[in-house]
Amino acid sequence: MASTIFHMDSANLFVGDDDPTNSQHLVLKNIKLPNLEEIKKEYLGGGAIGKVSMGMGAVEPLVLTFNLDGFTPDVLSRFMSPTRIKYTVRGNIRDFFDHSDIEVKAILEGRMTKAEMSEFDKEKGTDSAYEITEAVHYALYFGQQEKLFFNLRTSRLRVDGVDVNRQRNINLGIGV
Repeated sequence: MASTIFHMDSANLFVGDDDPTNSQHLVLKNIKLPNLEEIKKEYLGGGAIGKVSMGMGAVEPLVLTFNLDGFTPDVLSRFMSPTRIKYTVRGNIRDFFDHSDIEVKAILEGRMTKAEMSEFDKEKGTDSAYEITEAVHYALYFGQQEKLFFNLRTSRLRVDGVDVNRQRNINLGIGV
C-alpha cells in the first residue's frame, strides 16, 4: 500500500445514544480521544547493568475530553450521573491523495467526572470543557475495520481484531 496522509476534517459527538437528537455537531469545538498507553513496571535485576521498563499487558485509564461552545445544559446534566453512558464520536477522515472520505467512529462508555465552564468573555462568549472517565468499554473503527476494542468486564483488548491477552485470559480461566 502506498503512503498517504489521513486528515480528519470534521467531527461530531453524540452524548448518549447515537441518535440525531443527541448530536453536538453545532457546538463541538474540539475532542480528544483516549490516549493508549500500556501500564509499565521498571525492573532492575540484582546483577543487571540497567533498568528495563516492562509492559504489564494492561492499559492506563482511558479518558475522553471535549470542549463545547457556549453553555450546554443538556450535556452538563450528565455530570456525576450514577450510571455510565455511551459517548460516540464520529468523524470524517480525508485520504489526501485518493480524495476519498473515510468514516472514523469511536464509542466510549463512561461517566462524566469533570465539567468546567469558562469565564464569560464579551467578545468570545463562554465554552465548556468536559472529561469522561471510568471507561469500561471503548471501541475505535477506521472505515468498517475495528482498530481497537477494550472491555474491562470481559478483560478483552483487541488490536486490529487480535486479542492481545488471549493466552493470559485462558491461563486465568476467564476466556477462550
